Amino acid sequence: MASVALPLAVGLGTGCAGGRLGGRGKAGCEGLLPRRRLGRTGVMVSALGLGGAMWISRTDDKDAVERILNEAIDSGITYFDTAHGYGRSQANLGLVMGTPRRRGLFIAGKVEARDYDGAMRECEESLRELRVDVIDLLQVHHINPGEDVAALGKPGGVIAAMRRLREERVIRFLGVTGHPDYPVVKECLERYDDLDTFMCFINPLARSRPVFEEQLPVARRKDMGIVAMKVYGGGDPAALVGSGPCQATAEELLRFALSENISVAIPAVSSLEQLRENVRVARACELMEQAERERLIARLNT
Repeated sequence: MASVALPLAVGLGTGCAGGRLGGRGKAGCEGLLPRRRLGRTGVMVSALGLGGAMWISRTDDKDAVERILNEAIDSGITYFDTAHGYGRSQANLGLVMGTPRRRGLFIAGKVEARDYDGAMRECEESLRELRVDVIDLLQVHHINPGEDVAALGKPGGVIAAMRRLREERVIRFLGVTGHPDYPVVKECLERYDDLDTFMCFINPLARSRPVFEEQLPVARRKDMGIVAMKVYGGGDPAALVGSGPCQATAEELLRFALSENISVAIPAVSSLEQLRENVRVARACELMEQAERERLIARLNT
């Protein structure tokens, strides 16, 4: 695969005083979990968030959930991802979000419905399960092929419902999530100027796919916050993590994502050990040089 020129991660407001965002400098980063601006929202969130899919969406081990969530908060993580369609995820987050620990944290939810009434019902259910009065970010989940993008914002559509919820201060910001090879995602980003965030694939395999070539340029032009999903390739176990062909270490993949011009990366975890390793990598602020990223891209795309 031909090498790809990658932009340095600049202007992110990481909170790594003295650290070089485009390089491997760590001065001032030890002990901190860097923060970055979530695009046009202006909110500073931890560069590392906690994904709400996989283990946390399936487990009924409340003690384990509480341990992981509390350690995540104690480690400096402020961004917590979930979705109406993620099984037990919202109820599990509610074990902690429904307590005074919620203060200062950023909850990002998603709705599956495409109609006004359905979106309203899902948001009400999410508030109840999360045990909160406000969801910071509500996203239209998984813009997909065949989507009638224009209908989303019409009076009976999901975005109209989200706008009403924002007016009523039930949610603060609006966003969408998409998959890399769907042209309709770019259409959605271009059509709606009041979207605040875009959640998308950020990993070496996605680097030459439409998410980077077509979708992200639109989102960045509009100063949308970029939320990195599928950092480890998705799946359980993570598809890209390992020593086989087209695989890399979890550290390499997380460093790759954090070195792109994103606001927050949201890998899911299933153990305290995974959480601690993610926090260690994010705290180190060892962002990849362009040449290192190119080598990783080439290695995973051979």
